[in-house]
Amino acid sequence: MKALILDDNASFRVLLSSVCRSYDINTDETKNIKEATDLALTNKYDIYFVDGDLSDGSGVDFCLWLKKKNIVEHVIFISTQFKSLEEFENLKDIVGVDLVINKPIKTIEMKQICEHLIGKSNNVSIDNEEDYMVDLREKYVKSIKTKLVKLNDLIKKTISTQDEETIKTLIDEIHKISGSAGTYGFEFASDFCHQMEFVVKDMCQTNNVNEEILHDFMRQLKNVFQLNSY
Repeated sequence: MKALILDDNASFRVLLSSVCRSYDINTDETKNIKEATDLALTNKYDIYFVDGDLSDGSGVDFCLWLKKKNIVEHVIFISTQFKSLEEFENLKDIVGVDLVINKPIKTIEMKQICEHLIGKSNNVSIDNEEDYMVDLREKYVKSIKTKLVKLNDLIKKTISTQDEETIKTLIDEIHKISGSAGTYGFEFASDFCHQMEFVVKDMCQTNNVNEEILHDFMRQLKNVFQLNSY
């Protein structure tokens, strides 16, 4: 079997592809809709993992394109937004997805999804989720400093320029941490960023950048990662 992973969060792509490989599911990965479209036209995939909120557009649009092209393989929709049964039914009927899963996602949940799709259990035992996650979590921990530096630079630029594109880039980075941190065990950081994402979106919509809130967010996020890490 082969899967295409469309997600703009590199940390999440690493984790999802690792779980898929343990089920002998080969993967191609991309972070943007254009490349995903090209890959779908030139390759045969049994499964599509599609992030709902991408830097270059909506995963819903890509799913609708798959449906229009009559590419009717399994489509797993990944989102931080769609949570209700009614929303899932609309996505299933209108967009043509099989499952909607909400970030942050635990490894055991991804295991269950893979086993559901291929109809059998994994030959490679991942009975202890914590053992399986050790290496991946260590890599994520090492990447936290880089993520925080990038976020801090964006906050400084946002305060300095108050440019709409910069604010949108900041929102994207907060969204990525919100979606991936909890998967690697940083639930507090994930929840905190999820709440802050709406605050910064409101700043963008009202054209009112609050310097104090942004600095306080950065200070608290550093604390949250440290207290939830080691």
